[in-house]
Amino acid sequence: MDKWYKGYEDHANFRYFDDILQIPRGSFHEERISDYIEEKVKASGLDYTRNKLGDFIIKMPASKGRESEAPLVVQAHTDMVCMKTPESTHDFTKDPIRVYAEDGWLRTFGTTLGADDGAGLAMILGLIEDRDTLSNPPLELVLTVQEEDGMGGAKGLDFSQLSAKRMIGLDGLTLGTTAFSASAVDSDRFRLKITPEALAGQAYKVSVSGLRSGHGGNNIGDGLGNAIKIAGRVAYYIDREVGVRFASINGGTMVHTIPPMAELVFKSAAAEAEVRAAFEKIAGRIREQQRTADPDMELELVKADDCLCVSETESRRIIDFLFAVPCGAQKRAYGHQERILSSYNISTSRTSNSEIVFDYVCRANMPEDVKELYDAAVLFAEKYGMEYERVSDYDGHTVDEDSPLTLIYEKVYTAKYPGSFIRMFMHAGLDAGTIFTAKKMNDFIVMMPDVKDVHMPSERMNLQKFAECYDMLKEVLSLC
Repeated sequence: MDKWYKGYEDHANFRYFDDILQIPRGSFHEERISDYIEEKVKASGLDYTRNKLGDFIIKMPASKGRESEAPLVVQAHTDMVCMKTPESTHDFTKDPIRVYAEDGWLRTFGTTLGADDGAGLAMILGLIEDRDTLSNPPLELVLTVQEEDGMGGAKGLDFSQLSAKRMIGLDGLTLGTTAFSASAVDSDRFRLKITPEALAGQAYKVSVSGLRSGHGGNNIGDGLGNAIKIAGRVAYYIDREVGVRFASINGGTMVHTIPPMAELVFKSAAAEAEVRAAFEKIAGRIREQQRTADPDMELELVKADDCLCVSETESRRIIDFLFAVPCGAQKRAYGHQERILSSYNISTSRTSNSEIVFDYVCRANMPEDVKELYDAAVLFAEKYGMEYERVSDYDGHTVDEDSPLTLIYEKVYTAKYPGSFIRMFMHAGLDAGTIFTAKKMNDFIVMMPDVKDVHMPSERMNLQKFAECYDMLKEVLSLC
């Protein structure tokens, strides 16, 4: 049976990516991929270190005649976002990612592909294999764990082992695009203690599903619906019309994803016809508002099984909080409305017998703005009687739009695709930003093949661009 990469067998990165697809590597479960990397690096004879987290720093000598040149970091991360369709039976702890090639794209059967950032990892392993044919300065190859959940790997590096002041990050979205700026991020959490109690009335469930969803940074300004906010907005207006008592809200999937689904349960003593009339009034407005961005959205109200509700005071706090909590783009750059400078995303909600927890992400491309976003969220928590805690945080990066590496990449790319090189202002975090800031670097580019629908089960990678990206990476190394 033909491999999915038929026609690209001469590209080492394709063979390594095929291997990577066979190895489970969700965040915090990267032992097997780390063992695989170590096996390959040991066989190469290169000097390396592997820390307790599973990070690697691999030293690859310069090609002959380039030993005295300034060193360069090439970096990727080893974990992936594990998302699947509701009907998928895939087990991310043990099953390989099943793929097929169609119309020039590598696709999956209802799961994330993990090209973010398996493609970057595969290219680094390819460089090691092809090192005898390369022209390159001294390379410090860095592979980090846990990028998709807190950047723990990058923060756990021994930075004293790195000397380079310039870096190529193999973690992006599109070939011929580099990110001259990426956001710093605070991943935080609201908590509210609750005291469930019995209450008369009919229980109802507001169900929001079928939203397009997307990355909580890259797509935060696209007008996509946030299922948790929508559910809260519905409850707020029904409460104002007929009165409700809140019971629970559960929704979202990943901390850094716009939540595609949520279920909110409440009770009401009002007649069912009144509750449904209030629901349809606000639901109709929301459906019209999201008609273009989320054409497959389903917003429903159904009767639910009897349940406990929170106290009247807690109910008021939660419903008001869900309605009022800031979410989405907060500030855009003057003259560049596509550049989002700061944002909030309420991404997950979980209700237990004793508390309700919301994950809340603050992002800003200007470092000083992140603290202001966090401080404002703390004040918001205090207003609604909640606790607020920082779960993780990491730095962003900003370099000159015409940095030396950027100009080299532009030269290489435009030789094949004239006039189409893109300098991107990215409202999302990269673990490269932590390395960049820690080492006070001054030059940075991102190189990546075309990958669509990152962090979603429809994730796919363009095969031709994967081959071209690897070839261009080697050419950039020859010129830098």
